[in-house]
This record gives sequence, structure tokens and C-alpha cells, in this order.
Amino acid sequence: EEIEEDDSYFNLQYFNKSLEKEITITANIYFPAGSAELSKDAQNIIYQVVVSLNQYPNLVMTISAHTDSRGEDGSNLQLSERRAKSVVDYILLNDINPIRITGKGFGETKILNKCKSGIQCTEDEHKINRRTEFKFIKQE
Repeated sequence: EEIEEDDSYFNLQYFNKSLEKEITITANIYFPAGSAELSKDAQNIIYQVVVSLNQYPNLVMTISAHTDSRGEDGSNLQLSERRAKSVVDYILLNDINPIRITGKGFGETKILNKCKSGIQCTEDEHKINRRTEFKFIKQE
């Protein structure tokens, strides 16, 4: 199941009580173009993840960072890897055990709409693909 971060607190609470094994929350973490630096808004969103991990110690998490299709494929992959690392590093700075967190960048390999390389799209359409996903997985 995939949800938007606006409802993440309630959905994690529900998820933790459910029989489901994993849930993915897509967060609107926006990075400056070509940058992996976390803004204050991004830090606030990620801190909510830290709070959730502290509240639910049975959860582990995989972070997936994605870019839009503009730019070179290789550069986008590297950029998404740096962004995933920035998110992981921020979480680890908040005393979360590193064995609970992994991160991976996917560049432009998982575009959600028509906006693949060479397709004319609006800024809002490209923005949909620049996302960070948090997959929470229950540990037995």
C-alpha cells in the first residue's frame, strides 16, 4: 500500500496494528536542483520519520530517492544516491540504529507519469517524479 505523508502518523499507527508486513509512504521532500542538501522543511518531514521509528521499534525502513527525467541518466542516478544518503545520514544523526535503515537512489528509472526523457512536461508534472519514499517493514 502506498500513502502520502500527510496521513503518515495515523497510517503508521493503523499499519502497526494490522497484519500487513510493509507500507510505503511517499514524502514530498524537495531538494534544490542538482543538490542533495536537506532544507529545513525536509528535515522536519524526516524528523517525523525519526519519531515514528522511536515509537515503533519493531519497524525497519528502506528509503528510495527518485529524480525527474531531466538531465543525464547517470547524473540523475548519482544525484538520487546522494539524496538517499542525505536522508539516511539525517536519520542516523538522531540516534536511530543503522541496522534499521537502508537507502538507495533510483534516478529516473521509476517515473510515475508520462514524463520520461524527451517528453515535454510541465514543472508540476516533473515534480511528481522527484520524490522520496519511505518503506516501513515490520520485523518479527
